[in-house]
Amino acid sequence: MMMPCRLNASCVRLASSTMTETFPTSSPPLTHDRWYDGSLTLWQPEAGFRATTDAVLLAASIPDGTRHAIELGAGGGAASLALAMRFKAMRLPSIGLEGLTITAVERDPLMAELLHRNIAENGFADSIRAVEADIFDPSMAKAWQGRHDLAFCNPPYNDVASSQSGDARRRGAVAADDLGGWVDAALGCLAARGRIVMISRSDRLDEILAALSRADTGEVVIRPVHGQVGNPAIRVLMTARKGISGPMTLLPPLVLRQGDGLTPEMERISHQRAAIDLLAPGRKQGAVRLENIRHSR
Repeated sequence: MMMPCRLNASCVRLASSTMTETFPTSSPPLTHDRWYDGSLTLWQPEAGFRATTDAVLLAASIPDGTRHAIELGAGGGAASLALAMRFKAMRLPSIGLEGLTITAVERDPLMAELLHRNIAENGFADSIRAVEADIFDPSMAKAWQGRHDLAFCNPPYNDVASSQSGDARRRGAVAADDLGGWVDAALGCLAARGRIVMISRSDRLDEILAALSRADTGEVVIRPVHGQVGNPAIRVLMTARKGISGPMTLLPPLVLRQGDGLTPEMERISHQRAAIDLLAPGRKQGAVRLENIRHSR
């Protein structure tokens, strides 16, 4: 099986994959890439924002009991597709016959078109619904309010001041002034006791924690991600619960690589679809009960 992309590196392409097609806003060259453990394919722009290992780590961090999830800023769908494939492989009895449903939200017309295509091509049209929308649009936020047991995102965590691209669309995909807005949007989608899961650059963790401290959240769990043993953390995986209290937990680090290869834990995540446990000590995996909430498809 193929190894996943290195952090901030492009995926391995399928043969003869670069082509140009017409989309609502532009006609950029695209690549057709094998994704996750090689079981998925992904159309994405040849240049600019591309799927990375961040999406694999995010998908692996979703608790097994999740039923109704929403991904904010889904891009081409890398994380949602990896999550759906992981749950399909597990065939968990705990999630029942209805199984996992994901609403994948993307505001950029080009990426939303690729999101639709990637969902259909990989056979997940029944479990992933693509929505072209701005997560900060108040009317859309109202439509999603309180309707999910889990919200997850890989927000644009680069600093706007350091993003030099002249392409506003590309700049908006990788850079944001305030990650607190993403936290607020995610929490707004959640039912009481619902869970938020995020991955971000480690030097912006303070913004996320500040936003969580302003909201009614608890059981914050953080796991730092290191490229190599002995190096500073480059990412953080974070989860919290809405409407409950509970102490913060800092978990042991996740190390991606040792020497020229992956660590054993990262091998399991990459090649065996293993989960990353971000639950607070003593907590069991389980779905939030949403019997009284209607879910539109």
